[in-house]
Amino acid sequence: MIIPLQCTCGQFQGQVEVSRPLNRRFVCLCNDCQAYAHYLDRVDQMLDQNGGTDIVPVFPARMKITRGLENLTVVRLSDDGIYRWYTKCCKSPIANTPPAKLPYIGLFSQTLKFADGKAGLEKALGSVFARVNGKYGIPPLPPGTAKNSTLPVAFWVSAFMAIGYLKGLRSPSPFIDSKTGKPILEPKVLSDPEYYALIDRTGRHPKITHAKN
Repeated sequence: MIIPLQCTCGQFQGQVEVSRPLNRRFVCLCNDCQAYAHYLDRVDQMLDQNGGTDIVPVFPARMKITRGLENLTVVRLSDDGIYRWYTKCCKSPIANTPPAKLPYIGLFSQTLKFADGKAGLEKALGSVFARVNGKYGIPPLPPGTAKNSTLPVAFWVSAFMAIGYLKGLRSPSPFIDSKTGKPILEPKVLSDPEYYALIDRTGRHPKITHAKN
């Protein structure tokens, strides 16, 4: 299934190919994801009532940017943090990518566009598979929320990565220059004081770990 992507204002667009059960939804409640929502000043749009972010892992080779590449920008919350891609036009979160060239993009589910909204999202990708990093969440947490991660999640991620490697789905990536193997944009890297200030705004401690979502 090919699903269109779009930022809030529509100046950035793309598409991604997904299929069930290969692509699933995860909710991450880590303090970094919450800090990122504060960085973009989009807490109400990005986080659920528990401080969770709905993420869909997809393969790089199955995502394309079709319009508005000039509106894309990227930040790292620390010098060893993941790449967090968003739009300059309306500060819409688009995706997270790891520093290493892995067959993985963590796509923000709110970027997926369905005519029937959330119902379309659940029809295409099902309900949330797992809620992880619950130790940073805002209680009361839904039943089954994991404090960190779980063996089923670790197994699924390992299988997802293995399929990506075996099928050669690491590239082409919309976020990696095929000639240099480096990100298409140089990220802004937050200083420690900037990062700690965002963490303080979340109020979600203990700190400080950098999750890869």
